Amino acid sequence: MRNYLLVVGLCIIVGCFICLCLKQRHEKFKKFLDASQKGKVQYVRKTRADTYIKKYKTKAGYEAEKYSYMRLRNNKHFPLLLNFNDKTHTLELENGGEPITLDTDIPNLNLQLKEIAESLKQNNIEHRDIIWHNFVIKNGILKLIDFEWARDLSIPPQWKAVQKVKILGCKMLPIPAQKETNLLDCLLENGCGKEAFTEIHVILLWRTNNKKKKRTQSILLDFPSLKTLKIKNITLPNNRTLNIASAGKKVSHYPFTIFVLKDTFPKYVVKQTYAAKQLVNEHMYNLKTKVRENYSNYKVCRGSFNPEEARDVLSQLDLLHYWSINRPVFKSLNDLFSRLNKTDVKYVVERSFQNKNFKKLLDTSKGDIDVITDDYYTFKGVAGGLNTHKHRKEKDNGHKIQNRVNIGGKEVRIDIRYVGDRYYPTRWMKDILQNKIKETNKFGTFFVPSKLDQLWMLYYHMYVHKRSSSQQNKTLKQLTKLATELGLRPSEKSFRQFMKNKKYKIEIPEDTGVPVNRSPKEGCCIC
Repeated sequence: MRNYLLVVGLCIIVGCFICLCLKQRHEKFKKFLDASQKGKVQYVRKTRADTYIKKYKTKAGYEAEKYSYMRLRNNKHFPLLLNFNDKTHTLELENGGEPITLDTDIPNLNLQLKEIAESLKQNNIEHRDIIWHNFVIKNGILKLIDFEWARDLSIPPQWKAVQKVKILGCKMLPIPAQKETNLLDCLLENGCGKEAFTEIHVILLWRTNNKKKKRTQSILLDFPSLKTLKIKNITLPNNRTLNIASAGKKVSHYPFTIFVLKDTFPKYVVKQTYAAKQLVNEHMYNLKTKVRENYSNYKVCRGSFNPEEARDVLSQLDLLHYWSINRPVFKSLNDLFSRLNKTDVKYVVERSFQNKNFKKLLDTSKGDIDVITDDYYTFKGVAGGLNTHKHRKEKDNGHKIQNRVNIGGKEVRIDIRYVGDRYYPTRWMKDILQNKIKETNKFGTFFVPSKLDQLWMLYYHMYVHKRSSSQQNKTLKQLTKLATELGLRPSEKSFRQFMKNKKYKIEIPEDTGVPVNRSPKEGCCIC
């Protein structure tokens, strides 16, 4: 009898001790969850391993991520799901590792990416938000995180617009089936990513109220690449106005709300805006259109179509730091070229790329770097270009492409010519990028036009763009040296023949500051 009572007493003591431990653990977790914001991540340090608690705004995002991690359990390329709480919409996950950048050394990158792609395919999961920010690395192992927007591919994509579909165990609005074609495909093909840069944008809601604000926040959930950095209600003093145009009119004084957004996967398309037909950020254009849908007054909001427009607004509201911290800063030219070479943007340094030219540029800040690219905004975003010209391209009907890049603490000028601006014939600019070659000097490795293209580009630049004989003489020295190296004797006749054979025609440049000293006629230069 005595032994029996002793065993019962020990069991009661052990039970009380376990209950006390569980209560303390629950209170500790509750403290972290109460202090956290929706959608934010907090780290909870433990004695054995690092974990973090993640809380979700919506049940859809919570369940999508929960069921994704459950399917991908015991896979080294995805964080381990340790615990979940359906009432509070929280997940406890292992700490996957450190975020990666373009400079991160990732062993066997292509092999690891293929393994990730195969795992997703085998488990019928489409991630739908694959960007650099959703990759982490731990002990050399690449891991994919953030499955809030994941979709179950085993569900047939045959539904009507009004139907709700089960997506990984949760209800979400129907989204058409799409192949995972963004960053992952590019990484698998090239070992690098298209998403090498991000952009800061803004949305302004005029005469705002809580209903408009909440509706805009819900609409933003449909754009996974747009991350909200700041939401702020602003009322300007009576003696101050906001110097921006909305629908062609200056903004008067009344309260408004600003959303500061980061686009993690910018894409530009040609759209007809209020002022002109121009290249605009597709995500921001669609967001702005969707916000205006249920309002008869289309001036209910204003959105930025490129980073320069966002910068104009943020600088007037003392929020410029959001734009500044997103701008890349380079230690050297080699650093800039290395970053460009790790992306899929096509470019060439047009001329004056010898050691002495770069040295003079960096020492005296005189002169500029002339480049040709296939995508103005991608090159500008990767290089962190800043264009402050009165008639800059980023403005409605603007055309100036003179940017500045921060290299070694100095603002170095760089002219970003692009296919379609007619600085050279459009077909020729495409061929220049197609036939580019690598050049290496002490300032780095970069791409330049082929030797033959360099020769005729100098000739074109000298006799078509240059007005005075003094300007032509400076280019003539380079032309003569290159012609001797190639064993050619360029002349007006041979230049005409070159233009005719290639079917190139002289075009009037979009940049009105570039003179055209010759007239186009049947694809030949009349000299």
